[in-house]
Amino acid sequence: MSAIENAETVAVVGSPSSNYDVTLDLLGSATHSPLVGSMLFLTQPSMDGEELALGMVTEVTTHNQWTSNPSLRGLVKTNGHIPGMTGDTGDVREAHIKLQAAYRNDGPDTPWRQSGPSLRQSPPTGAHIRRVTDEVLSDLMAGEEGIHYLGTMHGSDVKVPLQVRDFSGDRGAFHVAVMGVSGSGKTAFSGYFLAGQMRHRDHGMIFIDPQGQWSHEVGLPFSLQGFAMEMGREVTVRRISEDLRLEKDAPLFGELLSKTRFLREIMKMSAETQEHLVEELVKVLKEVDDWTDKPSAQVLDEVLLGLREPRVLRKVYADRAKQIRLMVALSEILGQDCVVTVDGDPITAGDPDMRDYELDPNVEARRREALVQFAPLHNLFAAQNPAGGARHSLWGTVSRVFDKQARSQGSAPMLVLDMSTGGGVSWAAELLEEGDAAEASEALKIIDQDDIKAAILRQVCKTLKTASEAAFRGGENLNTNVIFDEAWRFAPPPHLASSDEVKKLSIDLAGYARDTRKFGIGWTYITQTTRSLNPDIWDQVTVRVLGYGLAGADLEKVGEHVDDRDHLKLYRQFSPPDSTRPKIYPFMLIGPVSPLSFSKAPILLSAYTDFDHFRVDNHAWIEQIRLSMGQQVVMGTPVRPSDGRPALMPRRSAVSGSTPPSGRVARAQAERVRAHAATGGVDPAVGVGLSGDSGAFGGSLDLIEDEPPF
Repeated sequence: MSAIENAETVAVVGSPSSNYDVTLDLLGSATHSPLVGSMLFLTQPSMDGEELALGMVTEVTTHNQWTSNPSLRGLVKTNGHIPGMTGDTGDVREAHIKLQAAYRNDGPDTPWRQSGPSLRQSPPTGAHIRRVTDEVLSDLMAGEEGIHYLGTMHGSDVKVPLQVRDFSGDRGAFHVAVMGVSGSGKTAFSGYFLAGQMRHRDHGMIFIDPQGQWSHEVGLPFSLQGFAMEMGREVTVRRISEDLRLEKDAPLFGELLSKTRFLREIMKMSAETQEHLVEELVKVLKEVDDWTDKPSAQVLDEVLLGLREPRVLRKVYADRAKQIRLMVALSEILGQDCVVTVDGDPITAGDPDMRDYELDPNVEARRREALVQFAPLHNLFAAQNPAGGARHSLWGTVSRVFDKQARSQGSAPMLVLDMSTGGGVSWAAELLEEGDAAEASEALKIIDQDDIKAAILRQVCKTLKTASEAAFRGGENLNTNVIFDEAWRFAPPPHLASSDEVKKLSIDLAGYARDTRKFGIGWTYITQTTRSLNPDIWDQVTVRVLGYGLAGADLEKVGEHVDDRDHLKLYRQFSPPDSTRPKIYPFMLIGPVSPLSFSKAPILLSAYTDFDHFRVDNHAWIEQIRLSMGQQVVMGTPVRPSDGRPALMPRRSAVSGSTPPSGRVARAQAERVRAHAATGGVDPAVGVGLSGDSGAFGGSLDLIEDEPPF
């Protein structure tokens, strides 16, 4: 007897039922069996074969004809029950399931294959409704490809088969949103989700990391970078503050500078005047030869000298007195006396206007204040950071991800663009010759402003789109996922943006979501709520992942994307992870992610909390990739790469004060070692490093310095 025929029967088909909505009359044997949230299935004959359909129980109701009878309610009120008529003996329990996936075969010994979201004929009353188990799904999914696992069905130990495609097909890319309040586990789940996508070897990943979480991997249950290298991927982390070089762009530099105190350090002026001054500054900067290769102090002097020209002063101010004030302010920062008037005439010692051009004696302090605003932004465009470390071309770094020829049939790279200044910056203490800690701290604050980050991110995303278009014109499908963390901060609804720069970035991102899909570039947004994301982006999202905590208007927006709002009842029953022991991290997945749902019905799962479970349940594709690389099969939890290679944490049995894996995990790991003894299976007690792996942390992207075609 097959697993499907042997599965536990918990109900029979009741009336009324249709080909997509089935009434369930629960059997007495299932009276005390937890069913809400469970997935059930039924089978029925179909021509020469069978049909099988699945659905999820969202609610169970109890009916009792005796307690509904007004003449007997008084007896219930007096005695609390009616012997033999109330309680489990007299109660009838009923449920409904909306079918969300159907399979069919052509006979007893033929494989199951997908047939649509529902049955092609309504089921007969009395047909058995059975509980889905791992064995049932194993039989059902025998003909499916690309199956992987990120957790179990919420409330059970049954693994949820997922089938998330990459972006290489004719349908192009799709976009993902992962949402949940702080503590819901959305970042950890995102790590597992992306680890699962690494089974697609040609699927590249670019992380835009505003806060440094994915570069430093703080708060992740395992090292995604370590696992990526285990899967043969080149891993590169670039920090904008340290080693990523922006393309030469004078207007961008002027825009960045306008968001600091630099203009206020020159003199107080209206917003309109500041715009005029920035326009002139950009013009002057364009005339400075190789301004990206010169020291910041020298570039500052050349810019100030250009702005001090009388013809420039007259463009900024019409009032002569203000022209003089601006000339003096610029001269004080330069540390040079005024030599001509605003009319362009030489200043002589006996000139009656001489006192108008006299400088403040404390010019050194003024210069330092201006330089501390100017230097860190100028250095973003330089070939080296202030400590002498190399900066790498943004264009070359991003283009490398799309260069399939360079990886010679190897796995696609993983690139992390770290926008943060946290965790220490090597050059901070060397920013100025004096090494003043307060000024170094001020410099880091400048780069860490949301306005500055948003302006830089606009160029990063523009470069990404331009590079992708160039590769796409060469006939390539780029098959790359761009993961945008902290999306609530930089991709909010435009009317809620904290500044004009953030608003522009959010609008740009909505446009990229439309334009880049056909190139094979999809975007994954990690944020807290649906309302924190630009609606134009939200409407283009295909896969929606909801962790604990959404309510009110957020759930209403989610409800627009599910077939039956009754499924939201299950989401509302999610418990806060901190209140469960052991912690359970529930998620609701909406979209084409699983062969258990071919409709808009969601999938509910409890995410892994231990990488051992992920490794064991996904061993087939993980080991296939390792063996195809000629590398040994490994175990353990990946940790951050170090010394050019990924590392694995020791097995728990080797860690002081901890206990070894038990039950299914321990047995499966032991079986894996025995099965691959001939191909270098590792010692079952301790995970080992991958000494045979090629590549290094940082990867060959270090050598890329191609200039962009613009």
